[in-house]
Amino acid sequence: MKATKAQIADLAQTRFQNMPITVHHTTYTSKKGEVIERLGAFTEHGNLLGLITPDSEAYVAERQQVTLKFALAADGNVRAVWHSKGGQTT
Repeated sequence: MKATKAQIADLAQTRFQNMPITVHHTTYTSKKGEVIERLGAFTEHGNLLGLITPDSEAYVAERQQVTLKFALAADGNVRAVWHSKGGQTT
């Protein structure tokens, strides 16, 4: 697990910089067995990069394309500043 978190931290500072992503709804099953729907960030190849935090969901919409401008990772979680094609940076 430590190696994976270290690799994510490295990717956040290299490949995730200026990375285009598209926002889509996705579902997952929680540890309690509940099916949860959230907005997710998907790479240009359709791979799920991660979930958008609930407090950030108001700033993006389904099928919106944004660019990760700057990303950091802590404990395997990526935090990023993104820029939308409409000019909004969040």
